[in-house]
Amino acid sequence: MARWLLGRTAQAGGTFVVAVVLMFFIMRLSPGDPLARIAGDRHISDVEYRQLQERFGLDQPLTTQFRAFVSGLARGDLGTSISNAPFSVTSLIKARIPASLLLGGTVLLINFTVGILLGVWQAVHRDERLDRWLSVVSLTAYALPSFRSEEHTSELQSH
Repeated sequence: MARWLLGRTAQAGGTFVVAVVLMFFIMRLSPGDPLARIAGDRHISDVEYRQLQERFGLDQPLTTQFRAFVSGLARGDLGTSISNAPFSVTSLIKARIPASLLLGGTVLLINFTVGILLGVWQAVHRDERLDRWLSVVSLTAYALPSFRSEEHTSELQSH
């Protein structure tokens, strides 16, 4: 049992390391310039651009940026938000945790309640027509991707 737990812990740690590395480098290699987002429609001079690079550490080599990112992550400091400067990413996340927990908790409660009730009903009425129909509907709903509207996405970006 202890060996299994140790193995699972090591696997979770490895997954976390891979996720952190991928997240950092994919964000750095993604197209577009994050500093252009700050400027918006107005033109910024080369001097202003270099100042912004220094402020966010984007003038440093990628390895230095990664070390700073991992160091900050270990301290719980996720840095300054580029799109919501001068706010820290950590403060933006903390501000949204209560609403996220309320929404997530409500959805979980409803899903568990409905799921258990339907599961019990289906167990009692096994192989009936409605049981087969509910199985098809639930598997179809489970397989559907979640979509976000453009309006919702732009609203999130404005906060």
